[in-house]
Amino acid sequence: MRKSRFTNEQDIGFIKQADEAPPLATSAVATADVYILARRRKPMSKAVLCIKTYCALLAAYAPICLASTTFDIRFIQDQDTSNLLGFALNPMTGNMVLTSLSYGGQSNVWILSPIGALLHSTRAPFDTGPYGNLASISFGAGNSFYAYAIKYDGVHYDQIERSVVHFDAGGDVALSSFNAANYGVDGDGMTYDPANGTLLISSFGGAVDEVSLTGTLMRTWNLSYRVYDVAIDPMNGNLFALRDEGRLIDEYVRNADGTTILQNTYSLGGGSYFNVEFDRTSRALYAQSNIAITVFGRDELVPIPAVPLPPTAWMLTVGLVALVPAIHRKQPVKAGVFTAARSA
Repeated sequence: MRKSRFTNEQDIGFIKQADEAPPLATSAVATADVYILARRRKPMSKAVLCIKTYCALLAAYAPICLASTTFDIRFIQDQDTSNLLGFALNPMTGNMVLTSLSYGGQSNVWILSPIGALLHSTRAPFDTGPYGNLASISFGAGNSFYAYAIKYDGVHYDQIERSVVHFDAGGDVALSSFNAANYGVDGDGMTYDPANGTLLISSFGGAVDEVSLTGTLMRTWNLSYRVYDVAIDPMNGNLFALRDEGRLIDEYVRNADGTTILQNTYSLGGGSYFNVEFDRTSRALYAQSNIAITVFGRDELVPIPAVPLPPTAWMLTVGLVALVPAIHRKQPVKAGVFTAARSA
């Protein structure tokens, strides 16, 4: 194998042509970039044309998102527990915390190490009744987390009490709580905003309520769809809202008057997730389903174009490929088209 270094500072090679020598191979090429090799018989010169138009087309019609790490959490289901509900990252230790339903009095708080090993489990010392749950959780600025707790009546499954409870890092001690009857509704998602020191609580109905750590409602952002969970980008403070059965996530700029501006929509690669959370140091996005936690690097989230490109753009691409042999008219040219995937 022989590699060539070009001006884009990435090692690029090409799949072996049956009648060419020496053999060439692809390596370390950026996601979804398409390169065309034009090669003279004599002398042996190479020209690479990177068609960014084609890349945009690929993103528009086949958005991809490559995850770097996945943690299997099915062992929690094996502990005689039911569905997982909440997920959060401890910013001090990197530990992952999950909450679950617990009809029979078993553990409903699970602490995993940064590599996914079970460190601790407990039943949170807060009465949610036989059918209650800790619907969503998020760590504050320190080594403790907040949980949106819902208590049902046990007969008609009607909500009779909603609270935000402040727990220690292990979920063993309830430090404080406040009534959440006036916001959150089902408390399906929650995240901490480090810049403002507040909690954002989302509901299936599309409302995202910002509340203080003592329970004061600050403002509400109304989104037009069912919100599964919310997260805050620690770099720019933008709001991320999980939707579409946990397969897509929208990025918003938040305005003080309660309005939002949609910046981007990202595909999570075909997975279906219940919760999302940013690592406040690395900006990696953690996405949790009932069976796994998947980690996406911030640069691995691929925006989906808001306006699909017209079919004529495909014709343009075909035309560009057809013109490549004309690069060197004086001598015979062989051209090959290669779609490169990000190396592991």
